Amino acid sequence: RDFQAVRGEALSVSPNTLTPCPLTPCLRAVRPPQSIEVFCNRDRPEFIRGNGFAGRVVQAAGPWRTQTDWWNEQSSTRDYYDVQLSDGGVYRLYYERRQHEWFVDGLYD
Repeated sequence: RDFQAVRGEALSVSPNTLTPCPLTPCLRAVRPPQSIEVFCNRDRPEFIRGNGFAGRVVQAAGPWRTQTDWWNEQSSTRDYYDVQLSDGGVYRLYYERRQHEWFVDGLYD
């Protein structure tokens, strides 16, 4: 087949024949990360309260552990979670293990 025939077919494709793509959530970073209060049950986030939002965790994924600068004393170990709250919001949280503190790091649009 020559280029003209392929190009002509591509231009004649109707929008009705295209398969719709599912929407992909986008993670919007919260900078700087906001300190939040997290109530846990069996080491899992159960209720979250922060500046401008609060709710019961209805779904959670994680933890995903990361460690930075493991070769020196300034290392940081974090456990990340993606959580959906009872109000429908979906957030990325992390627990800073050295400081024993929770933060919201992002939200999904």
